[in-house]
Amino acid sequence: MGVLLIKSSAEKETLQQEIFKSSKLPRDNTNEIMQQNVYRTILYGVPFRLADEYAHATKKIQYNDSRRIVGAMCNVYMNKLSHGNTTLYGINDKVKKINGRNVITSRGSFRELVSKTLSQSNDLFQEQSKLWEWYEDKDGKVHPRLDTNYFYTALEQMNDIKLFNRKLFDFNEYNGRYSLYHLPTYWSEYQLAKRILEILHGNSILKTSKDIAKLKAINYGADTEQALAISEVFDNKVSIITGGAGTGKSKTIEILANVLLDENANLSIRICSPTGIAAQNLQNRLINSPSEKVRIYFSDSINKSRTIHSLLEIKPSKSIGIIRSKFSYRKDPLIADILIIDEASMVDIYLTRSLLWALENHVHVVIVGDSNQLNSIGPGRVLYDLTNGLKRLQKKEFVSPLPKWSNLITIHRTKEDSRIPILANTLLIQNRDDRWNCFKQELERCIEKGDVRYIKAQETKEILNLTVNEYLNNHGSMENVALITTRHNQEIGRNILNQKIQSKLMKRSGFEEGVIVIQNRNDYLHGVFNGEKGIITKVIENKIIAEFIGERTVSLSKNQAEKDWLIGYAITVHKSQGTEAETVLLPIWSEPKSKIWNRSLLYTAITRSKNKLIFIGNDDALEQGVKSKEGNRLTRLPLFYREIANRYKVSKKVDN
Repeated sequence: MGVLLIKSSAEKETLQQEIFKSSKLPRDNTNEIMQQNVYRTILYGVPFRLADEYAHATKKIQYNDSRRIVGAMCNVYMNKLSHGNTTLYGINDKVKKINGRNVITSRGSFRELVSKTLSQSNDLFQEQSKLWEWYEDKDGKVHPRLDTNYFYTALEQMNDIKLFNRKLFDFNEYNGRYSLYHLPTYWSEYQLAKRILEILHGNSILKTSKDIAKLKAINYGADTEQALAISEVFDNKVSIITGGAGTGKSKTIEILANVLLDENANLSIRICSPTGIAAQNLQNRLINSPSEKVRIYFSDSINKSRTIHSLLEIKPSKSIGIIRSKFSYRKDPLIADILIIDEASMVDIYLTRSLLWALENHVHVVIVGDSNQLNSIGPGRVLYDLTNGLKRLQKKEFVSPLPKWSNLITIHRTKEDSRIPILANTLLIQNRDDRWNCFKQELERCIEKGDVRYIKAQETKEILNLTVNEYLNNHGSMENVALITTRHNQEIGRNILNQKIQSKLMKRSGFEEGVIVIQNRNDYLHGVFNGEKGIITKVIENKIIAEFIGERTVSLSKNQAEKDWLIGYAITVHKSQGTEAETVLLPIWSEPKSKIWNRSLLYTAITRSKNKLIFIGNDDALEQGVKSKEGNRLTRLPLFYREIANRYKVSKKVDN
């Protein structure tokens, strides 16, 4: 908001309503926090600028108030977490004295980001120029930095912040080096590494040999790669099975279950996924398995594939990024002998830690996913760190033991001659120019064969209109077509696409009869989970009724529906994960100074297609997307793993 001065209570009330809307807490809780310290609402999703405007409106906050500076620090750290980082490197700038001048030799420090955040409100707190110290960069440009005393005083005060009576941040100094940790992510990564190693060192309950398991898997229809991956589960306490589109990961899980039940029909096999739709898809495969014992076992409600939240009995929580489950390996473990985690690329550090914290040491853990897909929405990149991350670390220093990693590469997907998975796999080529050249060549083959249509358009408005028309021409049942875009609020984002499509289909907007909706959170009461699609069948006064796949009828008040559902003609790439459609539509466009698509987004979107793919856009935007990489996340999981593994080595030497 571009507010310069707040002159009326009406404007203050508007700001208050904006804060209520942004906060992830209920209105009453948010209001209570606002009365004490509006900057604490930043911990619950409120942007710093909005909190700053409200504070300025109250006329009770000065430019140098420590609560304000701490609020800016919280805003920077929460932004880091929202982009998937679990740690922060570079508290302060690197500065050298050159010819008597303070010259910054590095960029992107925490201090720089905090200074920029405070600078957003130069129009509100004009006297805050007194907060700055000035430094030059190598080119002679001058940059403001928060005064050293204010900066380190505020960092010390970060230690006093508590969330639900637990310390949230830890700022400390060791041997002249400063560090600032977000404790929930710090301990989640540390404890996850610790639990993996404890399970790896635990005794196995499986008796079938690796060779026998491999032979059985082949007899049940696995190819050589899949059979080898299955056999490793019997020889390793923690196994990771990765594979790209069409390599048969779900089939591998099904055959693994069959071989496990051969050994002991009374094994407790728990299978879970991060989303309801992914869990449901896997459950459908299991109860329709060619194996009678697999069908019978997973038809039992106790054994069915379910969401991670459901398995851990995690209830909707007011906490931000803190997952709490009643299960603990120390006192109340989850009953399981085998835990299989599907679609693991989508699982963040909090959920993965909670899963392994719930397991006793005898359990075999099998982690399955595609490490080339998008990372989790929450912090961390668990699947990548436990595969490529540990592999890279292994080149520098030998670490043992490691989870056993099997990577499936043979494609078996859809029609035997479909080339869409091959097109997706060209995006995995490391060199960006080679990647683009191979993608172009394979795209031509796909177009020639009829697997892909490419509708050329240059202008953003033209791409938008063509995308809407193409969707309307193709849409039938909810499973038939998926219109996938990158974000919610871009020129061809989810919101504008849904508005345009709905206006073509009906005169009114919003939740009306016949509108497709998508579930936006896990609803345990009605058994409908994040990412599932439904269709509104009735609107009666304040009640909205929708049918979800599987003959599930959900009736919500209008207010609750607005919280739980989104209009679902177009969805984001993140929301599409774990789903498939016969036809996938992708609008491909570019915006100045903004990367719309990158190769991870494209890979994930393309691999949602069962049979047909439609691009609408132009070569320049497509090339930019293919050549762009997803930003790196800063995480510590491999480093924690190495540290704890080395500690095990030392303790073994002492014991000997």
